[in-house]
Amino acid sequence: MTEQGRRASALAKTMAAQLSSGFAGLFTHPLRLFLGYSFLSAWNILLYSSGVLLVNTTNLLPLSWIHLTSSAAVVIGAALIALAAVRLTPLSHKRELLYLIAAIAALATAGIVMVSAGVLGANWMHLCVALTASTGVVLQIAWLEHIATQGIKGTLACLGITTIIGTILQLLITFAPQGAGILITCLLPVLALLTLRPFASERMISYQANDKETTKPQVPTVTQLLKLTPLALTFAAGIIFFSMGAIRTLQLPIDPTIVSLGELLLNLLSSLISIVIALAIALYSYRMNTALAFYVAIPCIMIASLLIAVPTSIPGVLPQTAVNTGTDLVRLLVFMLFIDLSQSKRIPFIFLIALLICVQFAGTLLGQLFAVAIGGNSLLISLVMMVALVVAMLVLVAARSSLRVAGSEASIGTGDDSSDSANRSTERLLEELASTYALSPRQYEVLKIWISGHNSAYIEDQLHISKNTVKTHLNHIYAKTGTANREELLLLMEKHATEKSDI
Repeated sequence: MTEQGRRASALAKTMAAQLSSGFAGLFTHPLRLFLGYSFLSAWNILLYSSGVLLVNTTNLLPLSWIHLTSSAAVVIGAALIALAAVRLTPLSHKRELLYLIAAIAALATAGIVMVSAGVLGANWMHLCVALTASTGVVLQIAWLEHIATQGIKGTLACLGITTIIGTILQLLITFAPQGAGILITCLLPVLALLTLRPFASERMISYQANDKETTKPQVPTVTQLLKLTPLALTFAAGIIFFSMGAIRTLQLPIDPTIVSLGELLLNLLSSLISIVIALAIALYSYRMNTALAFYVAIPCIMIASLLIAVPTSIPGVLPQTAVNTGTDLVRLLVFMLFIDLSQSKRIPFIFLIALLICVQFAGTLLGQLFAVAIGGNSLLISLVMMVALVVAMLVLVAARSSLRVAGSEASIGTGDDSSDSANRSTERLLEELASTYALSPRQYEVLKIWISGHNSAYIEDQLHISKNTVKTHLNHIYAKTGTANREELLLLMEKHATEKSDI
């Protein structure tokens, strides 16, 4: 091999090592511990966007009725979890309860098959769908609480990877022999729990007293939790999902068992494109301006509302992709904000995510009801959606102070104050250092506060961790960066900034 070839090979190996190190640094825990969420994602898609479970459609109720039942069951289930959140925290640790719920979900999935086969009457579909929806929301909230322990960037990456894997798994099951596809789909809720391993995490809030506490922690009421929650932002998200519910109802197939290969592949491609775009913008807005996601999401849904009003020559996949991108963006942004809010105000994350899901599906349900009530008049639906989205934008502008997430120095508005610019520059420099030295998300959070001059006690209070945990994180930071104290860390930052400016 020539000298030039050896240099190219060495450079490629270095870049691969840096990429691997940076990717691994996103996650507090190994990614494989979260892959069970892929099974849950695939199950949800197969239930409502596939004909795998339907032997025939002669014994089925109209699809619009089935979707209304599903949305109503999710709203009720999520509301009940929100009301009982402080008692269920952390939900992902209640293994016996979750496996019982997963077993009910598997039986309800089998019930859908029996209804479509004529073994049970058509009206039994309401019960089976309601059970799959209500049990599914419990499993999803347990998983999302678990995934949120990865920190904001790690959570986004984890959700993206598991959702993509789940979408591909759904496609494979769809093309499998129907008997095998039905069996696998029924087992997916139980399989989803196999990697849900309870572990002690500083990001999980618990109101149970531990051995070191002399008094039992004070348990807040639901009213107190609601006062700490940005309700205007949540309400705006509900308005946005109203549009999604109306569009989805318009696009329901007449016979879900008759779907061509081309349509399946287009739907798969649409889902993958939507989640990739949403993740990219969410990660960018997390670092720069969290309002950017809404600035992109609402126009995307507006475009979808215009597309459904034009002649049917427009492919249905276009409005579907637009509305999926918009709603995925909204969901991810609010998810990020709630992760930060949970830690900063000590709110159980399952309360916040249950509230979000409740509002999301309440909006979806209203959109579905509206579309059914007016008989699928696409022009009228489009006009109402445009008005609703304008209202959502006005609500967001009024609630701009709630659009703030850890790591973001901007909210709605573009103030170009010099201190904000300096903060963003320091933020980017710290992120580059964290990536270069493969710091975990938690170590990055500790570094960010430590480098600003605060002491260990302040870190304990801000991150709600013990003194020994702070010390452990700092020792790991020193070991990875080759430094011994805060002064050397500052010198390392200055050196890194100088090298960057010289490039």
